[in-house]
Order: sequence, then C-alpha cells, then structure tokens
Amino acid sequence: MSRLNRFEWLKAVLQVKDLKPSAQVVAAALSVQFANDETGQINPAVKTLAEYLHMSLATVKRAIKELVAAGWLHRTEGRGAGNRTRYKLLAPCKIATFRPKNPKKKGAQLHLSDQEKGSSVTQKGVSPEPSYKEQSKKQKARLAPSPDLPIER
Repeated sequence: MSRLNRFEWLKAVLQVKDLKPSAQVVAAALSVQFANDETGQINPAVKTLAEYLHMSLATVKRAIKELVAAGWLHRTEGRGAGNRTRYKLLAPCKIATFRPKNPKKKGAQLHLSDQEKGSSVTQKGVSPEPSYKEQSKKQKARLAPSPDLPIER
C-alpha cells in the first residue's frame, strides 16, 4: 500500500464537516509539524502536542480519539521506556488530488499558473511600450524650463 501524501490528507481532513475544530487542528499539527518526510513516522507525545498547540491534554486526547474513531488516524500505544506512541495517517475514503499530476496530458484542464510566460507586447506586429528609462527622459524633457522664459525666484 502506498503512503498517503500528508498534505492531500490534511486537505481532505479539513473538509470533513463532522470533525470538531480541535480535531482538525491536531490533524494539521500531526501532518505538517510532526510528520517526518524521510521515514514517514509521526510520533509526538500527547504532552508535546498539547504544549505546541496551547491546548489542554484532555482536549488533545479527545481530538485524537475523534480522528481514530472517524478512520483518519491509526494510533499504536507505546508502552514502557523507549517505546513511543506512533500515528499513521489513514483515509476512510478515497482522497482525490485537487490538481492533476501532469496538466500537459490530453484532456487535463490548465490552471492560471500553467499559462505561457511572457508579455503579449513582444508578439509580432505590436509596438512595445517605452522602457522606464525612455519614459523618464521624456518626462524630464517636458518638465525642463523653456530657454526663452525667465527663471522664477
């Protein structure tokens, strides 16, 4: 089974209307702050989560129980010295990505960020606007006093 993308998982969890806000905040902390990209491990202590989120221990425990009950999180209790509690991100349903992985494929929609880069004034037959240096020279020429007018003092 392939590992879930933690950011796509978080997007899906944040869209669940049945979860309490505290559970969503704990989910965000687990997936963004405490997930290890290299190993995939998520194992903060409940006390560490509570301190990081400025929540009570009871609130964090309730939020974790809610995520486990809803099928979004698996928790393995670490008992004894050196054994840590481990969390695993789960998906009770299929998580669809919001953007196609390869927008260049046939039939895929393009996003605003996928448009061609460059200015439209460089197209053939269009005269470009003057650069800021040329504009400033013209402005200085307009603001310079005429030689035949007396200088005001």
